[in-house]
Amino acid sequence: MRISMRSLGLSVLFLIACTAFAQSEKHKKQTFKIHRFGEPKESSRGILVFDDTLYVSTSLGRLMKCPLDSGDISNILTGNKSEELRDVEKFQNHTLAMQSGKNGVIYCVLNDGTIKEMQPGNDAWKGVFLDGMDFYGATGFLMGDPIDGLFTLYFSSDQGLTWTKCSDALKANDGEAGFAASGTNVQVLNDSTFIFVSGGSKSRFFKSTNKGQTWNFIDLPFDTLITSGPFSVHFSTPSKGMIVGGDYSKPNSATTTSFYTEDGGKTWKKSKKQCLGYRSCVTSNGKIAFACGTNGIDFSRNNGKTWQPFAVSNCLALAIVGNKLFATTGYGCVLEFDLP
Repeated sequence: MRISMRSLGLSVLFLIACTAFAQSEKHKKQTFKIHRFGEPKESSRGILVFDDTLYVSTSLGRLMKCPLDSGDISNILTGNKSEELRDVEKFQNHTLAMQSGKNGVIYCVLNDGTIKEMQPGNDAWKGVFLDGMDFYGATGFLMGDPIDGLFTLYFSSDQGLTWTKCSDALKANDGEAGFAASGTNVQVLNDSTFIFVSGGSKSRFFKSTNKGQTWNFIDLPFDTLITSGPFSVHFSTPSKGMIVGGDYSKPNSATTTSFYTEDGGKTWKKSKKQCLGYRSCVTSNGKIAFACGTNGIDFSRNNGKTWQPFAVSNCLALAIVGNKLFATTGYGCVLEFDLP
């Protein structure tokens, strides 16, 4: 299916215009563009920009492709009737979309339109809720909720075309799992180093330096609630990293929403000035970081030590490309900001 980029309906445009505004340190309003990828109530938790083309995976099980210069948008996962797609990755020859659902699936869309549905082993992901995937070159890491008390952990060495189970059987606590809020509760730091965060009854930061053969972890002081914990992790360097989260049932609570590390994750410190509420995604370009959630977007220039408000809008996931920040919304749109 192919649709042209069109202007928003007045009601949706009014809603976004009233709730999304950018502000610099001096609180001056900044302009932003709106890219519409779907229906007014369609949301996206997976976003990336590749070769000046925007890719978003949506709540209606669609994988949308939109060249930024032309505005034409198309669903490249045609015929799919899956549940929500919560993460997306793009390579030169194919695109990957992750379905969380009741049975985890990775869809691989080749450039010629061929669609492959991947589930490693013999129903290895049956009953598995997938939370996030990430890549460093050809090396990928995938994390899902626990099955029989063990986290679901896989790695790939060929850009996600095949997946292998990590050798270490990593135990989870009762009620501990991942949050598939933006596909960013995992990160691949290099060819052999994987990290992820968990929440719920127990919040932890995990790190492996040998492709998941063994893991180290450290507890994180989030509230022990099924709705609370770390939702997103991002390292801008091997030593400097940030974690954001909170309680999604209390989106305006800003008591425990953000932490930072300067020693590779061995220790985590609470941000001196917290994100202003629950946050589902954090990312950076090495100089400036952004975190988004139900009540807005914050930014930090010091690796998450302090956060300041940037935009007031319900945003789910973020991507930084060049001097642009892209943020998905729950209104079938992507907001494009100029970086301050």
